[in-house]
Amino acid sequence: MKNLFKLSMPFAFAAAGMLVACGDDSSSAEEPVSEIVDLKAPFEIIVNKAKYSYNSKDSSFIKKEPVCKEGSLGNLVWKASDEEQDTLYAYINKSTIKLLDGEDLLGKFTFDGSKFPVGLWMDPDYASKSFQNAVRLTSDNMYQEVFRYDGNCFLKDYYTAGFLKDNESLEEADDVLTSFYMRFRAPNDTLNEAEMLRNIRVPDCDVIYLYDDLVKITVSDFTPHSGKLAVNYGDKTCNINFEFRYAYNEADCKAAFADWEDDKHADDTFRFEDYWRDVTYDDYCIEELILAMKKAEGIPLKKEAGDADLAKDFARMVTNLVSGGIK
Repeated sequence: MKNLFKLSMPFAFAAAGMLVACGDDSSSAEEPVSEIVDLKAPFEIIVNKAKYSYNSKDSSFIKKEPVCKEGSLGNLVWKASDEEQDTLYAYINKSTIKLLDGEDLLGKFTFDGSKFPVGLWMDPDYASKSFQNAVRLTSDNMYQEVFRYDGNCFLKDYYTAGFLKDNESLEEADDVLTSFYMRFRAPNDTLNEAEMLRNIRVPDCDVIYLYDDLVKITVSDFTPHSGKLAVNYGDKTCNINFEFRYAYNEADCKAAFADWEDDKHADDTFRFEDYWRDVTYDDYCIEELILAMKKAEGIPLKKEAGDADLAKDFARMVTNLVSGGIK
């Protein structure tokens, strides 16, 4: 149970009362069903869901992880909650939570709420910065891992924190940007990070330009569990939509498993975390856009990759560029 709170990318957030939504029947009645996120204001995105139980008499705490895995016969196995979980103990003193496994301290958290344990559990080491992965516990026993942003211009701050500063918490986003940038360079080119950074411009909270403004990526709609993107190159525009999936939801588990079956190789193991976003796009539009970019830049096509695979990789890269550091 050492990974009870998955704060592996310790973004920080200190304000309360941010936007939260679930979009399924398990949502707390206290939360809105869905709202468009204002990228010029603080917001919160739900990354993962589970159930929990807490007994105030003995302070026992159990996180009930969902099960979404491949069975021994190659079948899909799903349960909303795995009842076979370790019992931990959560104690609060003023606004500080101590989480223990027996006598071993697993971690300390800053609590923001009116009635423990319902509220936000945050990493105290990052409570004064703009980005944080935290945990929200609801009154209907839902456990939600959330990405929180406290600022007034999301993409500018995301880009600055991830790529212009030495920020280990955004290493994944940095890697995604590098991969995307190199995708449309000649095969024998090596990465020139300084040149790459000069070729990236974030003029507003919802727009990224690359390659001397030849490529434009726009976030048109963002909700706590989905997003709509547009990629422009020349006079060509392609839309890419994505929705977050939760292993807690059976339909999401089934959809992730189906995607894995389409992708898998003989030695692959199904991991829901590899398919936590459903990315949709127009194959023809992206294939044409990719070909136009490669032709204009004089980049040879990779003979071993089919057009459909190129389109899928491209769509996932664009989605990662905007949301890769969230989880």
